[in-house]
Amino acid sequence: MERLLDRARQFQAVPAVAPAQSKSSYTPAKHDANLDGRQTKRVSGKAPFPVHTTPPAQIENLTGGFALHRPTQATSGSAQNPGQSGLIPAGAHPDTSTVSRIIALGSAPSSRPSTPAAVPRVKAKALLCLDCGSNEILLDRNSSQPLPIASITKLVTAMVVIDEMNLDKVCEAPRDIRKTEKHVVGIRPGDRITARDLLHGLLIESGNDCAETLARAYPKGGRSGFLAAMNKKAHQLGAVHTKFFTPSGLDVKIRSANAGAGEQIAILSNTASAQDVALIARKAFSYPLIRDIARMKTYTFRTLNDKPREYKLVSNDKLLERGLPVEGAKTGYTDAAGKCIVALFKDRGKERLIVVLNTQRHFSAAEKIYRWSSQR
Repeated sequence: MERLLDRARQFQAVPAVAPAQSKSSYTPAKHDANLDGRQTKRVSGKAPFPVHTTPPAQIENLTGGFALHRPTQATSGSAQNPGQSGLIPAGAHPDTSTVSRIIALGSAPSSRPSTPAAVPRVKAKALLCLDCGSNEILLDRNSSQPLPIASITKLVTAMVVIDEMNLDKVCEAPRDIRKTEKHVVGIRPGDRITARDLLHGLLIESGNDCAETLARAYPKGGRSGFLAAMNKKAHQLGAVHTKFFTPSGLDVKIRSANAGAGEQIAILSNTASAQDVALIARKAFSYPLIRDIARMKTYTFRTLNDKPREYKLVSNDKLLERGLPVEGAKTGYTDAAGKCIVALFKDRGKERLIVVLNTQRHFSAAEKIYRWSSQR
């Protein structure tokens, strides 16, 4: 610092003298230059280049160190990335903070990016990123269109169970439970399991067999009453585009009595818009039990039969393995829905809720959007 200031004082001691005019004025050589990626026009002139003298006050500031350089007009390159060009964008309010001085010298710290991160490229039919603190939608694509949501359904299943069933109630797995399509925990007909343990199987391993067992044990009308309660719950939350046909998220395949083997007439999918999913997930993750279960990597429970069986659950949530501040997440997959995810992240007091529907890489998509939103 002192060496630079000494050089500045020496520079000020030298008088600024313009070069003498000769009969044939100096003409710069014609040339092409590249400035911020753009070619300048060729220049030529009869007048000599002027000598610019910098006032001492702009070079030496005994209380603040270096003076800031504030251009009257920033180039497009400097406006986009002042840290690389050494310029502060035109119109920016100058200050004497340490960061501003570093940026003015062309060496912005990596912890303070000079430009907002680019919006992540995510291939999906719909997505939504919500700042839960301000209720600001940070990212939105096709968020009002109803789409199949597969096992994201289970967040509503879980809320209905907690709201309307005794978690210590012992539920018996039905005889046809092994006919339930994957993904399943693998419980067997006649297994006697508490609603609380089935809730863990529902959310940790996304067990479709756990969802069916809970629905059939519903005290207010069995499975059909449970589905009615699920649809009512969603509509009470304002999820007006939501429709449930199963407690698990599996599709209902309707076949004609006269149809041949494998021939089907229609498929009914549980559907919701990304906005609906955000409403549902925000409410679901406000339940301490759902939030706690959703963050578990493993869980083991035993049946209450005379000869008990033990089931060990292992989460398939890859976000939990990546060191991300996940407060809750639920995935889903069917052929109709593709891969789906809703995830709540909490970092430094800020909560971001991310919904991605029908994508090929749901964990990667959620992580990309979270990392982008955390820089805003």
